[in-house]
Amino acid sequence: MDGAVRHSTGSLGSGITWSSLTAAAGTDTYDSLPVLYTNFYADNVSARWRIIFRSIVLFYTASLPDDAVIGSAVLSLYGSSKTDGLSTSPSVNIYSSNPASNTTIESADYARLEQLLFLLISLCRLERIGL
Repeated sequence: MDGAVRHSTGSLGSGITWSSLTAAAGTDTYDSLPVLYTNFYADNVSARWRIIFRSIVLFYTASLPDDAVIGSAVLSLYGSSKTDGLSTSPSVNIYSSNPASNTTIESADYARLEQLLFLLISLCRLERIGL
């Protein structure tokens, strides 16, 4: 199961602070997306935000014994586009997750992220590959 969960406050003018947006409950879920989305949208009101998408990717580890030690791993991601219309130099972060299910995404999974930071990538370091 790979997909995304998002929080949306609604139309322009309905934005909230960044800390409120990241702490809010999820409002929408997207199971089985063909791509991973990492997006956020500013409001038309200064220092207010309306939407954030959080992608969730699970890795099948059932074949590993319970006492397996994973010494390293490689995760390769390829971008198809990037924009920084606000000139905020955002970063893309990879966190641990603990979704309620390994077959579907639910709105409550929005709050089950940001437990353990694995990687922080500056947007300026992301490159568009291939397309």
